[in-house]
Amino acid sequence: MGDSPRRIRPASVAAFLFMPQFHLCFRQFSFIVPVFIRMIAVMFEQAGLLPPNHPATRYGAEGVRKYGFFELIGEAWYMLRSSPATPQQWSLFGAFVMMVIFI
Repeated sequence: MGDSPRRIRPASVAAFLFMPQFHLCFRQFSFIVPVFIRMIAVMFEQAGLLPPNHPATRYGAEGVRKYGFFELIGEAWYMLRSSPATPQQWSLFGAFVMMVIFI
């Protein structure tokens, strides 16, 4: 009971609400990037937009080249345009692009 509570200032509350400093969280969530790239690669591979056993499906493993997000989407777009694609492949790619735009 001898400890007095810290006084909360309106400026510190406003700073917390309007400038949350997300950059402090990025280091803890760095493991999500390989999982996200692998998930997208597997989804595109199952739809036939990437060749089987594409290296991006093993992103993060030792000795595997790292693929960028836009590079992976570019390869899927190239496969979509260069081969006869089904409506399912077009709709999956379109849904993925819309998800990225909305996020």
